[in-house]
Amino acid sequence: MVYLWIASRSVLFVVFAVSAGAKLRNRAAFRAFEAGLAAMEVVPRQVRRPVAMTVVAAEALVPVLVLVPATALSGLVVTLTLLTGFTLAVLAVTTRGRSVSCPCFGAKVAPFGRRHLVRNTALIVVAVAGLISGAAVTDGAATTGGVLLAIGAAVVLAALVVVFDDVADLLVGPVRRAPR
Repeated sequence: MVYLWIASRSVLFVVFAVSAGAKLRNRAAFRAFEAGLAAMEVVPRQVRRPVAMTVVAAEALVPVLVLVPATALSGLVVTLTLLTGFTLAVLAVTTRGRSVSCPCFGAKVAPFGRRHLVRNTALIVVAVAGLISGAAVTDGAATTGGVLLAIGAAVVLAALVVVFDDVADLLVGPVRRAPR
């Protein structure tokens, strides 16, 4: 269980560090995120900026929390809260049949669709696995090789999550924008 504990936290560390970093790299990136939030029409206009700032702050906090074993369980709860909100927002957008996207990880922007629900659900599973394994870890005894393998596998998985739209395009083809 200790390796699952390490791997799940490592995946979420990388994914949320990249996501927050993509939105914080400059003002234009944050504005693009805010514009994506506006286009989704899931947050009232008067609270859009505070919500955008809170989301990015929480995304930036997740890597710090999951990195430290003493705060990792709290970090996983924050992660689950964010991912649940993201998933519900994507579901609301796709249910309404709108062609809306978000620059979640930087420049690549694909309209929300089932693939994003799959990605978010997979990340929720990783966070739940982290919570379960973290609660089960009692001694934390691990070998260096096992820890390195868990972290290495986690980085590969996290990289696939970050480039998920590109991978999905290769496997099933690009998402077609619905006519307005």
